[in-house]
Amino acid sequence: MDVKELEKYVAAVFGISVFDIKRHCRKLHMAEARQMLWKLLIEEDYRVSDLTHMYDRHHGAISSGLKRINMKIAFNRQIELKYKMIKEFMAKTKTEQ
Repeated sequence: MDVKELEKYVAAVFGISVFDIKRHCRKLHMAEARQMLWKLLIEEDYRVSDLTHMYDRHHGAISSGLKRINMKIAFNRQIELKYKMIKEFMAKTKTEQ
């Protein structure tokens, strides 16, 4: 799946802009969107080192973000539903290609 397309969709689901995902902002909804995007990219066989270059972050920040979003998906119903919705979108776009 195209990274730019995924960034746009994740941003839309969280109600922010793609620019906000790439920012170094700690506001909760922006951080959750960023962490969700990272998780989805890792599941698409990107490596943490790829993400460090793409998003100008240290590997520790990305690893921590992945750990946090996994916990949020497990315990926060709204985040879990957003995750499932994005995964369905990804599956749908893969079948169309």
